[in-house]
Amino acid sequence: MWHEDSMCHPSFGDLVSNKNGIAVWKTKLHKNLNLKFNYDLLKKGVNAKDDLVLVFKMSIISMLTKKMVRKGTFMFTRTWKKHGDI
Repeated sequence: MWHEDSMCHPSFGDLVSNKNGIAVWKTKLHKNLNLKFNYDLLKKGVNAKDDLVLVFKMSIISMLTKKMVRKGTFMFTRTWKKHGDI
């Protein structure tokens, strides 16, 4: 799904990642069987111009274990560029 040159800024770190780091956080969540994770993704806007599309999203997360609750709201942008005739 991701273009070979795809880059992103994941919400879990300070570094820019390539396509191999886009979903690394999911593996850690699945390993912790005591963790309940809730994730709501809300589309806040879309801006399309020529072969470029910007999608603005907000995610609301909550993580619950026996010892703690963590909640957070994050805003992020995805940029899509058309390549070829697809």
